[in-house]
Amino acid sequence: MPMKAPARICLSFFPDAPVLESRPIGGGHIHQSWAVRVGGEGSFLLQRINTAVFQTPEALMDNIARMAQHLQRIGYEGAILQPRRTKRGTLLAHDGEGGVWRAFPFIENTFLLQPPVDEQTAWQAARAFGRFTRALQTLPPPPPLPFT
Repeated sequence: MPMKAPARICLSFFPDAPVLESRPIGGGHIHQSWAVRVGGEGSFLLQRINTAVFQTPEALMDNIARMAQHLQRIGYEGAILQPRRTKRGTLLAHDGEGGVWRAFPFIENTFLLQPPVDEQTAWQAARAFGRFTRALQTLPPPPPLPFT
């Protein structure tokens, strides 16, 4: 993939703002990720979705958007992964080379833990995950996903 791809795809999400910085974020297991800083907009996580794993990226993003709206509606106190829409109002951008991209505001002070982790860190992660899943208990089920 050309090095300019993240900067080019940012035009879909931030048509009137310059990309000030773009750096790859390593360590992910599924998607290719970049941290981008956009003038007048802030910092964002830009990801090229692995469509071999997620063959219906539109359904993936619809589910994420539904969860984010629900969490906001109930006043969830944790960080909410809120997708950024493109200039066309969609949740995904296509790069013309088969790549499908998404963007989220960058959640500061987050980090990727690689195993092994200590017992306390595992406990804290499980506790946070429990709070998150409890908050989703009242989320109505989505329409059935299409077969892929």
